Amino acid sequence: MDLLVSDAVLAEIQIGDDEAVRNRLVYCNTPAFLDMHPDVEALATYLLQTKALPAKAFTDAVHIAIAALHEIRFIASWRFRHIVGAVARRNIEMALAQAGSSIPLIATPEEILESLRWKNSDPVMKEVWQAKETNAKKFKNLAADLAYLRRQAECIHAGGRVACQHGATDAT
Repeated sequence: MDLLVSDAVLAEIQIGDDEAVRNRLVYCNTPAFLDMHPDVEALATYLLQTKALPAKAFTDAVHIAIAALHEIRFIASWRFRHIVGAVARRNIEMALAQAGSSIPLIATPEEILESLRWKNSDPVMKEVWQAKETNAKKFKNLAADLAYLRRQAECIHAGGRVACQHGATDAT
């Protein structure tokens, strides 16, 4: 997993106490940078208009829009009120889905690190993550991924090992 930052992140982390800025910049020393996608402003505005984020959280909306448009898997944040809180996450995910955008997993850095440890230590979780990564490469948005999973579930409920008209076979 690579640390990716945008110009918006770099600008934001340079605000505040000089020592805190130096500490934050240490983490952004050698990451890959994300270009400003041409649709960032439109998606950020949409997140605010749908009230997925409060009107005063335009910078947060820009961060989320950049990550979604670049199809980034994770957004690490400690902003519980606007981004990481359970209700905030759900509102953001719903708005991104309605916009037809990719939906990054939003979590605290600790949650992301813990899930990666779990992913790599449990064989069942490894298989789940491999399937998730395969689907992420195959489908460009949540709606397509969910449609595929629903078709697979229909095959399984149709009696186990069946050839489905949807192209999935051996659904058990």
